[in-house]
Formats: sequence, structure tokens, C-alpha cells
Amino acid sequence: MLERIRYWLSSSSTDKKKVIFWIVIALVIFLVVVIAAFNTFSDQSSQVPDIDNNRFEPEVTLSNFESATNLEQVSNAEVGLARQVFFIPGGKIGFFNRNFKLNIDNQEVALSPSFFPNQVYSSPSGIIINSDTFSTFYLNTGEFQNFTSDIQQITPYQIPDDLGIDTIPGYLFLRKDQNTYTVQQSTSNDLEQSLKTVATFNLPKGFTDVELKIISNQIYIVMYGYSNEGTNIRLAKLDGASIQQVQSLSSVQSIIFGPDKVLYTIPSDNLPELTNYESAVIDFSKNSEGDISRLNVTTTLVQNNILGSLLARRCNFDNFNNLFCLVKQQKTNSDNFRFKDSLVKIDLTKNQLSYPAAGLVFSASNILVSNNGTLYIVGQENNILYRVKT
Repeated sequence: MLERIRYWLSSSSTDKKKVIFWIVIALVIFLVVVIAAFNTFSDQSSQVPDIDNNRFEPEVTLSNFESATNLEQVSNAEVGLARQVFFIPGGKIGFFNRNFKLNIDNQEVALSPSFFPNQVYSSPSGIIINSDTFSTFYLNTGEFQNFTSDIQQITPYQIPDDLGIDTIPGYLFLRKDQNTYTVQQSTSNDLEQSLKTVATFNLPKGFTDVELKIISNQIYIVMYGYSNEGTNIRLAKLDGASIQQVQSLSSVQSIIFGPDKVLYTIPSDNLPELTNYESAVIDFSKNSEGDISRLNVTTTLVQNNILGSLLARRCNFDNFNNLFCLVKQQKTNSDNFRFKDSLVKIDLTKNQLSYPAAGLVFSASNILVSNNGTLYIVGQENNILYRVKT
């Protein structure tokens, strides 16, 4: 057979050679097309998104809130800053509306300045509002008392008496003079009275912001430095006039402070198939330097088909050693209001997980816990405040 082919080639005419030439060209084109198609199919196969059991659930809409029997609308005005909803003794609720004006019990406060607060406290004298540029009291008399720009923060604090037996209601003042910070205390918000200086300090290199936190009835200085990887945080305990560093955290994505605990979130490669983040709790209730424990709930959440990431900024502590969090049921950005949230309760004493609002279809910007343990959410699309009936 081979000899016949050789003979045919050697004795073929010009026309036969042309036919062979075009056959060869056709084969080459065929092989190129096959290889290209294979590569395209391979690329598309590698880009196929993960499929989960929840992907066919309907999107969250405003009608889900309107038809929910276990959500009670609290306000008519839209909440402007979801994390700055606060609870006033006596059952009143305050927040900052879409004009960033102070709103109490569904009424905008007359003559309210526009605020962009980072801390809000209820005190015997009224509402303390700390912003990036100034601090003020909304007094019980209905007036605003503003403070000079050197006062960075005012914090209610139970001041120990001289014998160390009892405490007196008072305030801490954080002042800044160029690069030097001073912590002062007083039993009155009247700055014409003498203030007692507690401590003076400077920020370490690489840290630019600072705030005071009262955790387990002790004063802590929280220092913040920023990088592309996240926020670097140092926690220092104020013991008399001395400042003792107790915790140093790197690449923090979000952090919240409770009565005696702190929750923070950092990037993680431990569970790449499940979540890009992990959270941990710093417990100051028994150790003033804080005991850190990882919040190992991701696997349990995934087993219950809750595939989003647990982030500190979408959680809040109550006064009974519980943590409440909002977690997206699908692998999606936590700000995507069209995807359902699950409301998760974590008993930090027993390390148990439960779902206090199972079956509720909603998406929320924040979960809030009142002083008596009642749960509230702010709708992620409509910015309306709701009470959760559990």
C-alpha cells in the first residue's frame, strides 16, 4: 500500500498535486478550529460559578417587609446612619435621619445640627454625640451644648470614689493639643468646673486616630492605624495614670465593642471554600488584658445552608452574653439588599447557635439590641427601623 502511494505521488499530474495541497490546508484549518474550541470550553468550565441550594430563592423586596407578621415598623422617617440607632432609658428610641438630624421617638429634634456621629451615648444629663469634628450634649432641657474643638470625645463613666468602695456618675473627656492627648474626668458636664487629669499620652508611629472605650467598667484607649490590608488596632488599659498595652490586632476589617467583650473580623485562608473572613472575641469579663477565642461558627452556618460571611459590623452584643449577627444566605456582598439575611444568635457561654427569626425573609443594614434584649433591624433598602418579634 505504501509503495502504491509513493508511485502515485511520483507519477501524479499537476492537478493531483493541487488536490493534495488543498486537502492538507483543510486538515490544518480543521485542527486549528478543534484546538481553539477546546481551549474556549476549558476556560468557560473553569469560570462556572459555585451552585448552592439557595440560588433559586426569590429576591428580597419591599413587599417582604410589608407582609411580614414578625416585623413591626417603628419609624416613618428613614434612618440615615444604621449603626447609630440608640436606646434611651424609659423606652425611647433615637437615631439620625436621612438629613442627619437627631430624631427621637419618630420626631426630628427642633434646631438639631446635622451630625455624622461615630459615638452616641445616653447619660443622666442627656444624649452625648461625638462626631469627627466636635462633641455635643443634647440636654434634657431640649438644648444643645457644644464643646470646643479640642475635645475629641465625651464618654459617660462611673468614677470610683476616693475610698474605692462606690462609684459616682461622671464623664471622661478626651482632649487633643497638637499631637498630645489628655484624658480628664469630671462629675459634671459643665467645663467651668475643674477637671481632673487622669493621663497624658502620644500616639505611636503609624497610628492616627484614638478613642476611649469603657469595657467591664475599665477605661481602654483604642488606637487606629490604616493600611491597604485593613486597620491595625492597639488596645491599651488605663490603670491610674499608667497606660498598659493589652492587645495588638492587624488587618482588621471590622470591629464592635460590647459591655465586656470585643468582636473583630480579619481575613482568613483557613476556610477558602466557605468564607474569606474569620471573627474572634476578646473577653475582658475575667481578665483585664482580654482572652481571645475564635468564633468557630462558619462550618455550622454552611451546614445550615447559610453561605455568606460573618462580619463584626453586622453583629451586636446584648447584656446577657449573647451575640446577634446578620449573615447573607448566599455567597454575595453583604451590602447586596436583594439577597436574604439570616438572623443568627450565638450563646457565647455555651457556644451554641440558634435562629431567633427563622423563616423571616428580609435584608438589613444592622442588627440592634435594646437594653432589655429586644431586637431591631434597619431595612437594607428602605432604611426603615423595625422591631423583630421573636
